[in-house]
Amino acid sequence: MEQEKNNNKGVIVLLVVIIVILALLCILFATGTISLKSNSVDNNQNSNGITDNNNNLITNNEAESILKNLYNDAVRHIYNEGVSYCGTYATGDNVTLSLNGFSYTKSATFNNFAELENYLKGYMTDSLLASSNYNKSTTFEGTTINSYYEKDGSLYCNGWNKGGNMSLANYLVNESTFTASNITENSFDGVINAVYSDFDNNNKTTKSIKVSVVKQNNNWLLNTYEEL
Repeated sequence: MEQEKNNNKGVIVLLVVIIVILALLCILFATGTISLKSNSVDNNQNSNGITDNNNNLITNNEAESILKNLYNDAVRHIYNEGVSYCGTYATGDNVTLSLNGFSYTKSATFNNFAELENYLKGYMTDSLLASSNYNKSTTFEGTTINSYYEKDGSLYCNGWNKGGNMSLANYLVNESTFTASNITENSFDGVINAVYSDFDNNNKTTKSIKVSVVKQNNNWLLNTYEEL
């Protein structure tokens, strides 16, 4: 009988100890003192860059690739070449027209100005696009020269309306460099050193550009552009 009482006391003591341990564990988990999460995610974030909204890591090289694509596919046409961007020009017969004595060439890429604008909005924020003067008009001897003209379901572009810089005739993409820094989930900064040459490839010019890139609706867009 005495032995049975001792056994019961031992069971009670054991249950009390278990309850105390469980209570301590609850407190430690609640305060974040201990966690079941692995440290591998934090290590990956520190070494590889940022995590996007889908928890896919973006490396520094990927950020620089984004910057390169933004510049190569659209932005350089707006800023560096001094021409009205038209995509690819149409070839063959009836691809040019004269307006107020100035020649316009038909675009093979865009059917109207809205299509062109939507394309550019895939590379630049609305605020940067508005400040870029990509659709500006100029005046020559009292005549207004528009950058674009729509006719019969086609978009025509005045290629040299904005005054092309002959020293920037050829873009040397393989010699240009793109550097990303200050990477966060939704933005990063960048420096572009874009190398150009003249028509004869005799002289090279490097344009250094400071930019910022932001993520909007899961798309990376150029947000600021400053030539250094």
